[in-house]
Amino acid sequence: MRVPEYDSWRQLAGYFDGDGTIYFSDTSNRPYKLSIALVFVDQSVDQIRTVKDFLNRHGVRTSNILKRSDGEVYQLAVSEFKSVKRALKRMALFLCKKEIEARAALDYYEGRITGNQLLTVFKAEVDASRRERKARTVLLDVPTLARMVTGS
Repeated sequence: MRVPEYDSWRQLAGYFDGDGTIYFSDTSNRPYKLSIALVFVDQSVDQIRTVKDFLNRHGVRTSNILKRSDGEVYQLAVSEFKSVKRALKRMALFLCKKEIEARAALDYYEGRITGNQLLTVFKAEVDASRRERKARTVLLDVPTLARMVTGS
């Protein structure tokens, strides 16, 4: 069965709301201590391929399609700084479930909030049952880029 191609950011945002996540990890050796990635998952490799094709056509750099270690789903990640920003900016207008996380991630990458504030937003989404991942138990001190550069 052929999976139809995505032709709008609205469609992709709808898919991401259901089968995507905003993932972050601590990277101490980068200007932004938190690295943000967008992860799309599906049991159908053809479905993930249509997501990859859409993103690549719109200038968003993606990972290779990988089969997760449990062998049940395929995943695709967007982790390059500029590509994460580009995709989030275009999807944010159409997101429902993940809109708050997306806007907070953009605010962090654009220096409007600290990493600690970003983590607080994600924890609030867990507490509100809109985010399924467990909240972090250890508070990371993650300053904005401006604070890291000026030391203030």
